[in-house]
Amino acid sequence: MNADLMLINIFWVFYNGAGLFMALLVAFDRPRYRKSERFVIEKEGHLRSDHQDQSIACFLLDMSDSGARLSIPLDQASSLYQGQKQLFFSENESVACDVVWSYPEGDKLMVGVAFTDTQKSEYLSLIRFLFIREHVAMTDREKKSHAVRTFLRFLRETEKVPKALRRKWMRRPLQGVTGTIAYEDRLEEKVPVIIHDISLSGCKIEFEDSIELNGKVLITIDTESLTDQPAIAVWTSQKRRRTMAGLKFVQPEIKQIEEREGVVS
Repeated sequence: MNADLMLINIFWVFYNGAGLFMALLVAFDRPRYRKSERFVIEKEGHLRSDHQDQSIACFLLDMSDSGARLSIPLDQASSLYQGQKQLFFSENESVACDVVWSYPEGDKLMVGVAFTDTQKSEYLSLIRFLFIREHVAMTDREKKSHAVRTFLRFLRETEKVPKALRRKWMRRPLQGVTGTIAYEDRLEEKVPVIIHDISLSGCKIEFEDSIELNGKVLITIDTESLTDQPAIAVWTSQKRRRTMAGLKFVQPEIKQIEEREGVVS
């Protein structure tokens, strides 16, 4: 064996391998679900509804020309879904919006809104606001664009789909709401549950009993005018000796809507 020839070949293998590895890093990126560039804002604002006299104080986290992500106090979550919303992002500038997703995080409710019926003057105000640099911070993508971080982020997060995109129907968080469930084989037995959130197609519950996956129950929610609604457990988990479960309501009209809109269960 010619040792010198072998060493030269090994060197070129590693040299070309390093080049190919760096070329792959350039292509590694998470799927982009944004229709337009999102800017980090970090500024106070407020939401105003046409059904309420008082506005909801909020904190703008990021924003684009088509929507925004913001946080509001969790105790004001119940008033978030009433009437048409107007987002005031500066003292005298606002834009109409609809709530498209929400989820609790600590004592705050994270909210995603989409701008609707944007007039030309409102759109110009948005563009001016977004490109004034004292309002806009560096995005996470710019902060974490180093080669090693990009590679690790690709391995950890590329296959993940944001929770908001997995939702078929907007989820509304609830606090202190109780109800009962009755198992299909024990309808006379009512088990008390705590309702964490609810949507048009299901809810998340917590209780001290257990339930099997795909188990059928009848659920009653005290404050939602829901009595003996058929439902199926689509996921379950244990948390501090209590059961967390996701229920999907059995509603023929919801199934028809999902089939019409191409939603896959």
